[in-house]
Amino acid sequence: MGAVEQHGPILPIDTDLRIAALLAEKLEEVLGTHRVLRLPPIPFTLSWEHRGFPGVISLSVVTLHHILDDLMTSLRAWGSYGPSLVVLVSWHGGNQALESLAAELGARHNLPLVVLPSSKSRRAAYQMAGPQDVHAGSLETSIITAFWPDLLANRTAMLQEDAPPFQAMDVQTALQGLGMRRISSSGVWGNAANPSVDAGKAGIQQLVAQMAAEVREMLSFEHRNDA
Repeated sequence: MGAVEQHGPILPIDTDLRIAALLAEKLEEVLGTHRVLRLPPIPFTLSWEHRGFPGVISLSVVTLHHILDDLMTSLRAWGSYGPSLVVLVSWHGGNQALESLAAELGARHNLPLVVLPSSKSRRAAYQMAGPQDVHAGSLETSIITAFWPDLLANRTAMLQEDAPPFQAMDVQTALQGLGMRRISSSGVWGNAANPSVDAGKAGIQQLVAQMAAEVREMLSFEHRNDA
């Protein structure tokens, strides 16, 4: 599950899509002892908090619900060839609604559906880069530098523009309530001035390890019935 949205003057608009696809690819490699089918990514999701910037494309929650419902219907139709667990790999922070959709659709289709990395894992990865690293900042710029260095545009524009230090509001509350344009004129919330290849690789490694541990733990419940 990706996102197509602005990532400041440096990063490509498909940054979240690229990172999610990379996490899915690395997760498949780590879960080598399990049978894994990695489906093509869905590029557009929920990016309304970035409204007003060029490069932003967002679906409605209703549209995303229908897409995922159709996906689950198709997977269930595979019968005995179908999966025992469906993992929605999503890097975009604005996709919080996916967690509720996963709970509903997993129950309706009687097929476990989980969203990874978890919000907790994503926060931990960002905190490695600093408390004000939220969007198009140190972590994401480091990941793009590590894996797609040729995609960095306008390197002279690498900058630090921290958002206001909100005291009461959570980061996602601020983004979804105010929108990024009111918070940061550049579309960057964090420090993108000094990306690190090592930090980018370490962030991906940490996330994949946590995701793999969660998948293995969920699969250990595969044969338990609900009665």
